[in-house]
Amino acid sequence: MSTSFRNVFRRGDVSRIEIPIVQRDYAQGRKDGGVPRIRKAFLEVLHGALTGSEAVGLDFVYGEVEDGRMIPLDGQQRLTTLFLLHWYLAARCCASGDECDFLGKFTYKTRYSARDFCAHLITQRPSFPLAGKLSTWLGDQHWYAGAWRHDPTIQSMRVVLDDIHDLFCNADGAVCHAAWQRLVSDDEPAITFESLSLADMGLTDELYIKMNSRGKPLTDFEHFKADFEQTLREVSEAHHDRFDGKESPYQEFIRKVDQDWSDLLWPLRGSDDIIDDEFLRLFRFLTDIVIHRYGLPVEPDAFDRDIDLWAKGIYGKANGQDPLATQRYLFDALDSLFAVFGPLKRADTIADWFRGIFTEKGYRPGAVAIFDKQVDLLGACCEKYGIMAGKNRLFSLSRTLLLFAVLEYLMADPKPEDFAQRLRTVRNLVFASNDEIRPGSFSALLVETSQIVSKGDLSEVQTYNKRQIDEEGRKADFLARHPDHPGLREILHRLEDHDLLRGCIAVFDLGADAATFARRAALFHEVFPEDGKPSFREIGAALLACGNYSRQVSEGRYQFGSPELPSVWRELLTNSASTDFARTRGALLSMLDALACTAGASISVRLQAIADAYLAVQEKAGAFDWRYYLVKYPVMRAGYSGLYISSSGVMGFDLCMMERWQLNSYYRDPYLLAVIEQSGARFGQDVAPLKHYGWDGYQQQGRWIELARTGENLMSCRNEGFLLQGPSQAGELAAFMAIIQKHGADADGLLKVPQVLVDGVIHDQEDRILLGARLLQAFVAGPSLLSAG
Repeated sequence: MSTSFRNVFRRGDVSRIEIPIVQRDYAQGRKDGGVPRIRKAFLEVLHGALTGSEAVGLDFVYGEVEDGRMIPLDGQQRLTTLFLLHWYLAARCCASGDECDFLGKFTYKTRYSARDFCAHLITQRPSFPLAGKLSTWLGDQHWYAGAWRHDPTIQSMRVVLDDIHDLFCNADGAVCHAAWQRLVSDDEPAITFESLSLADMGLTDELYIKMNSRGKPLTDFEHFKADFEQTLREVSEAHHDRFDGKESPYQEFIRKVDQDWSDLLWPLRGSDDIIDDEFLRLFRFLTDIVIHRYGLPVEPDAFDRDIDLWAKGIYGKANGQDPLATQRYLFDALDSLFAVFGPLKRADTIADWFRGIFTEKGYRPGAVAIFDKQVDLLGACCEKYGIMAGKNRLFSLSRTLLLFAVLEYLMADPKPEDFAQRLRTVRNLVFASNDEIRPGSFSALLVETSQIVSKGDLSEVQTYNKRQIDEEGRKADFLARHPDHPGLREILHRLEDHDLLRGCIAVFDLGADAATFARRAALFHEVFPEDGKPSFREIGAALLACGNYSRQVSEGRYQFGSPELPSVWRELLTNSASTDFARTRGALLSMLDALACTAGASISVRLQAIADAYLAVQEKAGAFDWRYYLVKYPVMRAGYSGLYISSSGVMGFDLCMMERWQLNSYYRDPYLLAVIEQSGARFGQDVAPLKHYGWDGYQQQGRWIELARTGENLMSCRNEGFLLQGPSQAGELAAFMAIIQKHGADADGLLKVPQVLVDGVIHDQEDRILLGARLLQAFVAGPSLLSAG
């Protein structure tokens, strides 16, 4: 039966409306999620019905009538909003008690506070116009209880009243009186709903409550779907002549959204067993593709701000280009996804499909490694797309491009037979283009990705990383030059799928013959095994023995391999933009070639043999530079970051070994650390822990071995040797002077190391670590210098 809020009380069988305890709090005034947008749209509909000529129906209100009490089990939210709207217009019109006494027949049973608030509210008449918000005026009244600030229903009512006031605040008295009359009209009320009892529906209370426990509201998706259907209908009606009796996009959407497309997403549903959120995330992914492909002027945050308005600008009349084209792309994409994944029925079988074309890491014929545990990009998209963690996207732009490449393949007709190779090319470009993949260039990246998938052609690809584009061409040329070498393509692909390379093999020489390339590739896998943890410290020593493989990242800052972090090695081995990359490549290839000459033993033994051979040459020549020391003493390569900073600007005897990359982090002097280790001195007992923090100590004169007992400076590494500083106690000073004079220090406390200039670089002629260690041992063995007694 169609009725209105006012007419419910006119028909005689209802004396009051009572929101039962079983219902949840009034929620239309919440400020979180999509509620403000939904509330705004709902109130605007009501406002339009009251100030225009078109009435509006609010669908069904289900409940039961007991002893004159109407108890709604569905419709509480709408009825409460109508109660507030009636009270507001009654207050604006100064309606008499007889005209609005029915408002006292609406009450809440969910909370005593909500019931009392409603009882007080109907007696109030604010003075209009208000100076501020209506909710502020209410909160200032003497009858407004402080505890009500914690009642969610009352707070929601205040928010809705503010929004109602915003709609009518500029209306004059005549407009408000006309709206009031349309609202409470007996014959033609502007706002109606269909009232149904449980008995009319053939339901019992128990069954209905089980069906609709706590009055769950419509989800964001349900609101969006209703609005989107209207958007499609408007476009279809405006272009009805283009369908010639065929199904319109509006009709197609109605038919498929709850059938094929829902079946597509059902296996990917969340723990709540509904697909609403998953559908919206997939819809957003596809629509973002549409926005970029069609060059639509959509603001980045439009989806979150107002999803309905966002959709209208892309698929509705507000799209000034061709909304039918954007609708067609969306529907075709959903159909293509359904054609492949709809029949699979289960999430694990969908994941298996993606495992057929992707691997987490490592090589498998016909597949491409994407270095992520979740290779099911469709499932990941439906779970994470559009969600941010701080400034980071949970579903990254890189993964978006990979999923788009898969989508382009599914939509292609005919499908390319060499899709695996084309997908590999896309992967290589994506992982090499961290700096290039950004929102501003995304439209061009999509176009180029589509060209690669559809044509396998790189001739027009310009937005991805240019060095990687060139490398892809060199790979193709290399394979073409050696068509007869067995398994060469697989050897190259296996390298590309290595976790440290991730598609970029610029550190290898593609100008070499096929046999040399294959040998080096096999040795690379042996040195950097993916099924175990590489011995990064041993690798660092052997690689440094073959040459200075570091990358200068800025003035006085040099990046070497980390003893722990694969990401540091990945940057060294793939950053071909670095001006130092050629020496990194030269050192690596020299090491791999040297390993080829030492086959038979374990890789650890062979790496050590390379380091030992280098050390033997240097020791025979009596020439020890910074590289010699870093190779010989593992503790000098122990910095977690692999980064070294020199206040003199060059690698030499002035070094800070960094724990992290930022300047204000912990660091150690690697020379002093090696001296302490070689001497056998004990941290905390003989010498203080050797760890500094901040900028001040980067200068060479600020880094010292300190006495554990007194904290006094003892020994500092300088370019010429070691600077020594005596203790303040006179008795100890005498012992100190005797020790340093015995070891050859001069009167100023400088223990010089004999040096020679080789090719413009200063080399020690005696191992300064051993020299310093002997001196520190003498201090440790002294009767009083380091000991407490």
